[in-house]
Amino acid sequence: MPEFFQTPMGRHFYENTMPRIATSLEKIAETLERPRLSEQEVTALAEEAVDNMGDIFYDADSFHDAETTNDAIRTRAIVCVVEAINKALRNSV
Repeated sequence: MPEFFQTPMGRHFYENTMPRIATSLEKIAETLERPRLSEQEVTALAEEAVDNMGDIFYDADSFHDAETTNDAIRTRAIVCVVEAINKALRNSV
């Protein structure tokens, strides 16, 4: 009876499957070695991006408290930027 590596299935395994496994493991290792941003770093980047957008905030005269409204707009903008950064990081893997 032939050894596994001498069979058609064995040859296919060693010539095709094993190289694909090795390539996949290399990709996994490269991904794990990439530096990752912490949640705080992502939030800090988002805050900086929003603050650098310029004067997108406005005094809403129709609201009772314009400062609270501007804070709410800034907070929502930061959340959107954080979500965009996280999505980009997930898609780059």
